[in-house]
Amino acid sequence: MALRTVGLGNHDKASNDTYQLFNMNGERYYSYVRNDVRFVVLDSNYLDPKQLAWLEGTLRDGKERWKIAYFCHPLYSDGGRHGSEVELRVKLELRRGDLRPSSAMAAGFDQDRSFTLNEIVDDDLLFQVISRTGATVDGGVIDRQETP
Repeated sequence: MALRTVGLGNHDKASNDTYQLFNMNGERYYSYVRNDVRFVVLDSNYLDPKQLAWLEGTLRDGKERWKIAYFCHPLYSDGGRHGSEVELRVKLELRRGDLRPSSAMAAGFDQDRSFTLNEIVDDDLLFQVISRTGATVDGGVIDRQETP
């Protein structure tokens, strides 16, 4: 069963958290579980200390094998007018020293709107970025790594 969920972005109104099709239930940030995956949805418009404390507790206390956070603003981007959100990056890169080199390739797409389709199979997260017209603009596999 597909479930559409949204994290508010800079083009949204704060009142959009009550829009029924966004499934936010009036919350600026929230989490939900599907199978063995905890999804954490953040409000990157206003990442205050209360939300950061909630995030840390949610990640720490979650028992699921996978934890995936998503939000509107890019932590890393070389996009022209909307570059990296450095202040947001500093707040969200909570775990220091556990970044492992990866063979994953980075790709950029700024020609149209797109969405990401994710599927988790055992220890693999398969992702596909699809444009509004249905073209695949990126995709790959991310292997889950145990926390040391």
